[in-house]
Amino acid sequence: MSNYLEYYCPLYVFSPVAYLNLGTSLIALGRCQEAASVLREGTKLDGSGLRDRAAHENARISALLQLGNLYADQGKLQRALAVYREALHTLPERYPPQIDFRAIPHNKLHQKT
Repeated sequence: MSNYLEYYCPLYVFSPVAYLNLGTSLIALGRCQEAASVLREGTKLDGSGLRDRAAHENARISALLQLGNLYADQGKLQRALAVYREALHTLPERYPPQIDFRAIPHNKLHQKT
């Protein structure tokens, strides 16, 4: 899936922000399976050698939250919950607290699957 990024923006292949933006765009186009793959790839980037490590980590967490939202919207609530937990366990201390919980659709997680 990273070949999209390699083709359209080769300088940003190592940026989770690029993966987050591409994943969000694919969701808007209804290409949810591709979006899930792109978002998951973006969460795996380690960010070694980057100047702004905090922005990198924030984008990784945002990609996880977007992926969780995608799964919740699709009714894959157990998968969504697992992704939200992954985001919570990897959450850096400096991550803006107003973002992490507002991005999670709590009402969907309380529904029965």
